[in-house]
Amino acid sequence: TATATATARTTATSTQPIAAIASHVVADQLPKSRAVDNVTSLCLGIDFQTGEPFSLEVPDGEHLLLVGNTRAGRSTGLARIAAAWSQAHPGGWIGAIIPRRSTFPLHLAARSARDCTAIAALLDELTAHLVRGSDAPALLVVDDAEAVDDASGRLAGLATRGSGLCIAAAGRPDALRQSYGHWTGVLRRSRLGMVATGGTDLDGDLLSTLLPRRSPIPARSGLWWVADDGPVRLMQMAVDSLEREGCSVR
Repeated sequence: TATATATARTTATSTQPIAAIASHVVADQLPKSRAVDNVTSLCLGIDFQTGEPFSLEVPDGEHLLLVGNTRAGRSTGLARIAAAWSQAHPGGWIGAIIPRRSTFPLHLAARSARDCTAIAALLDELTAHLVRGSDAPALLVVDDAEAVDDASGRLAGLATRGSGLCIAAAGRPDALRQSYGHWTGVLRRSRLGMVATGGTDLDGDLLSTLLPRRSPIPARSGLWWVADDGPVRLMQMAVDSLEREGCSVR
């Protein structure tokens, strides 16, 4: 397994410790994800600074946005989120909208869709699940989100409904910035998600967060800046067993 080592840099005010983190982290080695008091704790990978498992806290009704260019690991990141969500909510519903060729493992979703007709049917099923008022929340995964239109306003409406649904979407930063009035603007209000290393400072604006000008190690697939309530942190996303056996990362 390849490893990368961050060199300690001493400044007048602080010293950054040395950290070593594998470029491929196996999800099976992580603690289980869980849900407590309307907050889902998704164990997604390894924290670069501490070398410990990293968990992202997602309050009920909030959403996630993954921002990265081609081969940043967007599809693999969505797969890890879906697998962790399924672990935290064993009886939950997961759907996937995948408009283009994707490495997202379809077995993680109860229903998947690519074209407009299939997407409409998937949203019907999701709405029915939410209307039933099931105790198990739903996760909707959307890959290549910038390519998914929402002429009917259904996606935006679902994103604003509140309790019971989390939407995790991934897209290219340049396309998302140029998509004025796009439904992903609703997701951005949660200010939760990840920005792939190797992009620009502007990428953090999509999650209203300030990114460091430089990464302590070279950019690589699956290495993300995590945006939540605190300062951004660097994390190597874990890869699930079936994902490792599948197609190349994108």
